[in-house]
Amino acid sequence: MNNRPVFIIGMMGSGKSTKGKKLAKLLDYQFIDLDLEIEKQVGTSITEIFKTKEEHNFRALETQILKELSKPNTLISCGGGTPCFNNNIEMLKKTGHVVYFKASNEALVLRLINAKATRPLIQNLNSDEVLVKLNTLLSERVMFYDQADLIVEALNLSPIRLKELTESIKSLSN
Repeated sequence: MNNRPVFIIGMMGSGKSTKGKKLAKLLDYQFIDLDLEIEKQVGTSITEIFKTKEEHNFRALETQILKELSKPNTLISCGGGTPCFNNNIEMLKKTGHVVYFKASNEALVLRLINAKATRPLIQNLNSDEVLVKLNTLLSERVMFYDQADLIVEALNLSPIRLKELTESIKSLSN
């Protein structure tokens, strides 16, 4: 394997961070959660950044930090919007391997409804409104997500499927 970075993209709640950590371990890569790195560098939460700096400023910062972190032997769990701004999808594809964790919005609502406080795009919405918001976001983002090198069903990532995914990622380098 040529050790190119791996980027996990997909909607919020699709398991990019939780399954990404396990996938990084299987690949023997360093795991990086892009949102957590942004929070660490800025010294405040993503929610606060959205409130105080507005989304376009957050997206510029996100792109800058993404470029800094994109190194060999890293697996980066990207924020849901990361590939959709500032030509990031092109940079991701040129730099490494892109894996889209795909999940139905109905399933994502069930995962997200109890974690809304940490999700600035849905934090003040009820479950019906979250579904509408996810449908809108996905319709805007799917053209970016579908450019991934691999598309996997995120909600069926058992340990066996993660090992198979590891082999699929390794085969991209050959």
